[in-house]
This record gives sequence, C-alpha cells and structure tokens, in this order.
Amino acid sequence: MTGNDWFDTARLGMFVHWDHASQQGLELSWPLVGGIFALPQSQRVTPEQYHSSAATFDPVNWDPKGLARLARETGMRYVVLTAKHHSGYAMFHTALSDFSIEHSPYARDIVREYVDAVRGEGLKVGLYFSLSDWHHPEYPAFQEEHKPYVFGQSPPPAG
Repeated sequence: MTGNDWFDTARLGMFVHWDHASQQGLELSWPLVGGIFALPQSQRVTPEQYHSSAATFDPVNWDPKGLARLARETGMRYVVLTAKHHSGYAMFHTALSDFSIEHSPYARDIVREYVDAVRGEGLKVGLYFSLSDWHHPEYPAFQEEHKPYVFGQSPPPAG
C-alpha cells in the first residue's frame, strides 16, 4: 500500500463541520443563502444575521485533544475539520483576510490545535477548505434579494 492508498481501507472517520455560525445553531454557510434542498433542516437567516457571530465567536469549550482521543478510542482512523467553508470564515490565522478566528475573542488558531491533537493520537489529518469564498471582496456580495442560491447563477455578477 502506498502512502496515498490508506483512505481505501481507512473506513471509519470523523467530519467536524463547524465555524462561528455553529454558536447560533446554524448549519454552515447555507442558511445565509436561503437553505439548500440537501439539508432540509437548514435554517434561513439574513446574511447579516449569519455573519453576526463572527465577531463574538469564542468556543471556550473547544478541546481538540479530547476530540482526537475520543476519535481514536472509538476506532476512527482519520478526522476532517472544516478549515474554511463557503462563507469564507477561516478557522486559522491568515494574512489574507480579517474574517477569521484570529479576529474573534477566541483568537487562537483552531486548525493548528486540531492538527497537533489529531497527529498526537496517531490519526490521519484532513482539512475541508472551500475554494468558494462568499466573503471575499471580489466575490459579488450575496444579498437577501438573491435568495435562494442557485449554483452557477448566484449571486448575479457585479456589473
């Protein structure tokens, strides 16, 4: 087995899918664009409401070592963390945006803590990083009137 074939036999893994909006009890990204059919429980909130928790995000109970230990003890072989979802909020420190954990009350680099903890338990590390960044200044701002999001058409190009 080569280094890249491990996933074929890994089987059980964990996906940690969260960011600042989780403290509001929201699914990541999709509530700000009107929900999505694949997530029937996905709420619908204004973009302003969705993004409002970025400034107050403070997951003081975040325990990456405990999470990694639990993953290993339950037979997981890998753990994947959402480093940045479509909303553009980075769970790591970055010089490319101020829309990140670095500029929240928590301020610590969640991705770094996660990577160290998961590797410390001998598990494989995975990162989910969305190339779509609905918060980037060159991405047309998504407004309430653009709902619902239509892949490839939303929001309409600026111009």
